[in-house]
Amino acid sequence: MNVGSVDFGFVGETPPIFAQASGVPFVYVASSKPGTGEETAVVVDKNSPIKTIADLKGKGLAFQRATAQQYFVLKVLEEAGLKLSDIKHINLTPLETRAAFERKSVDAAVIGDPHLALFQKTGSIRIIRNGKGISTQGAYWLGSRNFVKDNPDVVKIILEEVNNVGKWAEANPHQVAELISPEAKIDVPTLELVSKRRHYTLRPLVKKFCQDSRRLLICSMSRNSSLRKSMLKKRHFPLNNMLLSPLQKLSLEHLQQTLNIRKLVAHHGS
Repeated sequence: MNVGSVDFGFVGETPPIFAQASGVPFVYVASSKPGTGEETAVVVDKNSPIKTIADLKGKGLAFQRATAQQYFVLKVLEEAGLKLSDIKHINLTPLETRAAFERKSVDAAVIGDPHLALFQKTGSIRIIRNGKGISTQGAYWLGSRNFVKDNPDVVKIILEEVNNVGKWAEANPHQVAELISPEAKIDVPTLELVSKRRHYTLRPLVKKFCQDSRRLLICSMSRNSSLRKSMLKKRHFPLNNMLLSPLQKLSLEHLQQTLNIRKLVAHHGS
């Protein structure tokens, strides 16, 4: 997005907070509802002596920094009376985390769907805390400032179609799994579980909502004092002054594919 190759994208709640420091503008256009909380968890091997989050003190915990995983870790540690400095953080991507966990080279790991659902299927893990009951803002749809400014009608259509597809997806988790399975190379029952733990529909953004969530994340997440100070100086928290690194990127070519999803779904359902 910062070089103009991506105009619209979907991202978790945390990456924009860290990315804002680079100063490249983007705009929040909608928020997706958070999942059930069961889609992310701190897990250990089923035979591990670690029984609770408190037992992680001094142990190695694998998760990816500057993502929603870090926010989740801070919340569960706080709940157990621990700080991030009380554990040994091993910064790994989700795929690296899964591999490290399979090799038993980490004491514990934060794993999310679909990897979590796959591990649950094997019965090789024990969940010591999932995300149920942990307050989260959900994820965001964002657009480059110029794209949103110059194409308000297109943005409106995109969001309407995304929300319509989301309603269908929430009502038809089995069909969603069947559509995704060939591409993901994951069995349908596992993907159906993943789908049931997600929400796909959108909710509108209001300025106070964004301000409160950003203040919470900035103050609680950043261990970099200079970053924290630079971000807190922006007291007005403008909605159109943030950068993202989308987890799911949509170029203009892909936008048309998104708008055609409903037609594909209707075709499969007829």
